[in-house]
Amino acid sequence: MKKETNKNKGTFFNRHNFAIHNFCEQGGTKQELNGIFVTPEHTISTDGFTIIKVDTPKDYDLDDFPIIPNKPKPLESFKSFILPKTSATRILSIFKESANLPILDNAVLISNKKETAEIGTTDLENFSSITSQKVIGEFPKYKELFVEKGKHIEITVNPKLLKKIVDFYISFLGTPEKGIKIKIPVKADEPIRFYGERKNGQKAKSLLMTIKEEK
Repeated sequence: MKKETNKNKGTFFNRHNFAIHNFCEQGGTKQELNGIFVTPEHTISTDGFTIIKVDTPKDYDLDDFPIIPNKPKPLESFKSFILPKTSATRILSIFKESANLPILDNAVLISNKKETAEIGTTDLENFSSITSQKVIGEFPKYKELFVEKGKHIEITVNPKLLKKIVDFYISFLGTPEKGIKIKIPVKADEPIRFYGERKNGQKAKSLLMTIKEEK
């Protein structure tokens, strides 16, 4: 019987791992919130009010990533760090798209020094990388926040339709501080209801039908 060899999963990043830069704090005084926390398992960003976590891709083998001339092999593991928001936007610009080799749609960590980190991609012909200073500071403790507690109602909705409704209320309310009221049904096949009211008393109500999941 042929013995299976352990695959070197290493750490990959795709564009979704850095697209979360929009969730970073906007021009705040807390430097640690002005960047994305990069770990081997996921990337995270928060502005203190919202927080988002995106897992790193797990379906590739680091040994299959093309050899990069004049560069060390991509790091298999590394110590977590905070990547500045501005660097995340620069990294997004170097991503490749390959219909034939999906592994090339990913970036890898080339170096992780005390104050800098280098992340790069390749299309087999060219190699592009961004070397960035790290944000000095301690990222907020977040693991406890992602632990689900208490009872929840789980429903599934179309994200494009949800965005359409939210975008309307942003324009309708004018002042985000006013907020919208959301009522989530106990029965999963009932619609979610949204309520908003302008300062002048004008009201808007909307419904979003849930997606029925096949059992």
